[in-house]
Amino acid sequence: MDGLTSSDHGALNELRVSIDLMGKGYKIFRALNPNAPFDLIAYKNKKLYKIEVRTRVFKKDGTLSPGKKERDDTDVYAWVMPTAIIYEPNIF
Repeated sequence: MDGLTSSDHGALNELRVSIDLMGKGYKIFRALNPNAPFDLIAYKNKKLYKIEVRTRVFKKDGTLSPGKKERDDTDVYAWVMPTAIIYEPNIF
């Protein structure tokens, strides 16, 4: 193991998504409360998007782990993988 907790990985992935969207011209706001209904808000052109960041990894058999959609108050899921970020729906 790399010495990081799952919370550490989650925080790092939120930052990865933030950097990606900032590079696309979005203003990013992070939730301070770990129990918030979503992780980030992206703002651009007078539109707000509520984003839930989730980690997906490759399993030992080479397949991608399934993504869990558990939040109803989310506009976009950001699936963070080792080498890519996929947005669902792909509105960015």
